[in-house]
Amino acid sequence: MPLDEVLVKAFVAVLCGADDWEVVTVIAESHERWFRKLFTLDNGIPSHDTFMHARVYVDRVPGCDVQDGRLDENVVRKHRLRHRRL
Repeated sequence: MPLDEVLVKAFVAVLCGADDWEVVTVIAESHERWFRKLFTLDNGIPSHDTFMHARVYVDRVPGCDVQDGRLDENVVRKHRLRHRRL
């Protein structure tokens, strides 16, 4: 399953109030029809284990602290400066 699909589903579920991986899966399943408009869903809705394992990839993003749900201010500052120059 493509990582972007997993992350979008997790993001939408969190916006809907999900607070653990099983709830993320339940919300994603309940919105499957809507997700099929965005993605092919060749493998269906991911399990809670898949959502949990996808987090490993997000943890590797510099400056993103998934545990605290915060971004490192230095990374945000560099990002803003870089885009201000464009």
